[in-house]
Amino acid sequence: MRKILLLLLGAIAVAVASTALVVVDETEHAVITQFGRAVAVHSDAGLHLKLPAPLQSVTRVEKRILFS
Repeated sequence: MRKILLLLLGAIAVAVASTALVVVDETEHAVITQFGRAVAVHSDAGLHLKLPAPLQSVTRVEKRILFS
């Protein structure tokens, strides 16, 4: 029973941690919003951190559309 509980808690921890990562492509901006208010903008490509899904969300905006 204890092994099943530890396995379940480990799976939940991995799921929460995976929602805290943002991969930004070189052709886009990632706007991080918290409760509807923008708190960060990531313009450089790569892996970035944010708070897990219910607290912060990501809106992606194409760079090519902004400067055309």
